[in-house]
Amino acid sequence: MYPNFYLSFVLSKEKNNLNLVRLLAAMAVIYGHSFGLIPNPAGLDIIYHITGVYAAEWGVKTFFFLSGLLVVNSILSDRNVYSYMIKRVMRIWPALIFVVIGTVFIIGPINTQLPLNEYFSNTDLYFYIKSILTFDIFGKNNIGLPGIFEHNPFPVAVNAPLWTISIEVFAYVVILALYLIGAFNQRFALIVFLVFLVDSLLPERLIFWWMPRDDFNLGAIPFCFALGGLLAVCKDQVRIDFSVVFGFVVLALLFRGGEYHKYLVYTTMFMLMLYFSALPVIVRLPKIPDISYGVYLWGWPVQQTMVNFFPTMNYWGNLLVTYVTVCVLALISWFLVEKPSIRLGRYWSDYFRKRVSISNT
Repeated sequence: MYPNFYLSFVLSKEKNNLNLVRLLAAMAVIYGHSFGLIPNPAGLDIIYHITGVYAAEWGVKTFFFLSGLLVVNSILSDRNVYSYMIKRVMRIWPALIFVVIGTVFIIGPINTQLPLNEYFSNTDLYFYIKSILTFDIFGKNNIGLPGIFEHNPFPVAVNAPLWTISIEVFAYVVILALYLIGAFNQRFALIVFLVFLVDSLLPERLIFWWMPRDDFNLGAIPFCFALGGLLAVCKDQVRIDFSVVFGFVVLALLFRGGEYHKYLVYTTMFMLMLYFSALPVIVRLPKIPDISYGVYLWGWPVQQTMVNFFPTMNYWGNLLVTYVTVCVLALISWFLVEKPSIRLGRYWSDYFRKRVSISNT
């Protein structure tokens, strides 16, 4: 009745439906943000009411956990530096460039209260483009775009969730550096991720000292990424089945209220998520395009636009229209930008792998 798999089996592409999980996480981020963006939202954050974790926080942490799990598993399986770098670049930048272009040249002009000639001549616009594409998220990005969203609850934040992309890229570089110095053999990799995991729990962090301890939303990111990396290293020993998930649920209930309870809750939710993705009934669902990244990138600017144009719209109507609009944009991004970029990345990855193989013979 219940699957009894090891993680190495679950990570096989045809044995999971992580595309669905990532899409749900991206939609949870939009849902979580809606309570701050849409006036007088109806109801409570359902995810927070059940788990004690806010929906947007769960969505972001899920992306970092899965990123740690899948990226580390990828480099362990492939063991090719060129392939790793090309795949990461082609997964992050094309879709990011696309959303920046769409935001600056479509969303900005239809929302700005300035004449278009003043909008396009304003230097803030070009500082914004540069800051996003160079991940200077705490610098010029805070200027926003000229004259847009001025009467919204968050007038400066053009695409607030993009702060996570810079941390994601930082994590990719760390993984690459660790691989280059030889820290990714089985024994050392296990120690490395255990150290990262423990450091993320310390009152005074030694490695992630720059991550604020008093901001759990930001401070828990190293824990989630390191947990995913640790599971990838131990994928042949980690079991994903009902009994494991049930055990974590019991522990989360028993240790409620403690300082580290949220970390246990996240771990429980991640194990449940992996178990859910591997259920035969979920795996057999029609495969959906991997539009989660596009949904994440487009979510906030579309939400801001909806609030700007329809400030009195019913909460659930606003959320529904936002979801539909974001999914359409994400599908466009997937088929026109992301999928071709991933295909091109695989081509160049295979090309460099063959060149290296030839040079070594």
